[in-house]
Formats: sequence, structure tokens, C-alpha cells
Amino acid sequence: VSEHLKAHIFEHYDLDTSQAAHDAIDDITVDFVNADPKDAASFIPTPKNIEIAEKLKAHGQLDSSVIEKTLKRGQYSLFVAMMCAFSGLDTATVMKALKQPNGQCLAIICQSQHMIKTDFMSIYLLSNSFRSHEKTVNMDNLGRALDYFDRINPALAQKIVQNSFETH
Repeated sequence: VSEHLKAHIFEHYDLDTSQAAHDAIDDITVDFVNADPKDAASFIPTPKNIEIAEKLKAHGQLDSSVIEKTLKRGQYSLFVAMMCAFSGLDTATVMKALKQPNGQCLAIICQSQHMIKTDFMSIYLLSNSFRSHEKTVNMDNLGRALDYFDRINPALAQKIVQNSFETH
């Protein structure tokens, strides 16, 4: 499938056909082919994912909308890398936050970066596969997550992130 997709991309878009361009397309298609929401290993960022996320952050292009779009596309490992770069937290801490059913840690991370509530809610809903193999989101947990998001202010969230979580 990925070779067919790559051929289609090069055929229909005016792209550089160098080896670097082929490698970049391979890196992107691997995320789509390997993404399995039931397999926790597919959530772990690759070195290329981390590099992409860090470059986006360095160029001021990593924000909640980019993170949300990545998650919507099912690029779980890139999403985790982006959350790490966005928050300054390590992979293990971000993974623990994403797996927490009540969403408190995710709320803290998002508030520490001044994310708006609707973006937090989207990320919480879209990241349900990190917490559950069920297709539906537990509404009680969603309510708790939104409640906590409303109660914690960005300054306190930043202190909690700096003092309580392991940063990288």
C-alpha cells in the first residue's frame, strides 16, 4: 500500500524526486501503516517523530491545532512526540498522562501551555485509544477532565509540571 501511495503522491504533486523526498514520504507513510490504536507500541515516538516535533517547535509551528490534526490523522507516535516537544516532558510522562482515565494530568499539561478548553477537549476525546479499547468515551471521565481543566490556572499548571513531572 505505501509504495502505491508514494507513487500516487509523486505522480499528482509537483515534488522533488530526490532520495531525501522518498525517505520523507517513507517516514510519513510508516506512521499510517503502523498506527494501531490497540497496540501501545505504535504510540511510542520514533527518532524521526521526535526530530519533526522538535523542528516544528523550534520554528514556532507547534501549537494545539497542529497536535490535534496529527491525532485526527491517527499518527499516534508523532502526536506523542509533539506533546513531548510542546510540553517539555519526556515520553513516559506524556504516555502516563494520556493513559490516565480522568484526564487530570493531561489537563495540567495543556493548561501549562495555555491551551484553550475546546482544544483540550478535542485532544482528550481523540486520545481515547490511549486510555481504552472502547470506541466510546466515558462521559463521567470527560466531565472530570473538563472540570479539572476549568479549576486549574496556567500558572499553577506550569508549577506542577516543573515540580512534579520529570522534564527532559
